[in-house]
Amino acid sequence: MSTVLALQARLLTLHSPDGPTAISSVGWQQTAAQCFLDLRAVTWLIILSWPETRRYAPTPALADAIALTAENARIAAQGQRDRPGKRHPSVAYTDPPIDPLAAAAGFGIAEQLLATDYDATFAIFNPLISRARSTEPTMTHLQKPHHASPPLRLTLNHHRHDLWKKRREGLLRKHPGLIPKICARTEF
Repeated sequence: MSTVLALQARLLTLHSPDGPTAISSVGWQQTAAQCFLDLRAVTWLIILSWPETRRYAPTPALADAIALTAENARIAAQGQRDRPGKRHPSVAYTDPPIDPLAAAAGFGIAEQLLATDYDATFAIFNPLISRARSTEPTMTHLQKPHHASPPLRLTLNHHRHDLWKKRREGLLRKHPGLIPKICARTEF
């Protein structure tokens, strides 16, 4: 429970008027609002790639909570696939967990994954994306997380490191306001 309360305190700090104006997400400085959108997008990846992300869960109870959510999402996605007509099985993975413990687990793991610099994030995400693709080959909603930060979108959409680095350099030219930060999140 102390792990969940500590996460809650960190997230509440972001909502505070006295909270940090910028925090690190994927090694880049982002606003608090953008950080929450990135947390949600990475939570989708966590659920899609479960049990690959199990090792990042801070406690066994949180791992069990998100495992149940991931299993329910798989069942819902299969139900979408089995229905006639237009299907959107990946939608089953985009809804945030309803169970508070599973939501805390997802956000806690997402916070941990986003706290690394961009090269480390890519290294962590690469096997997760591969696992997610084996679970949901189209990954429609994960491929186009419109509200995710540009660095996170690059990380989610590019799987070859050389291409990813080239695109990252292009992103810096296109968005000079983005500031890469090469250290773990320590602002909260």
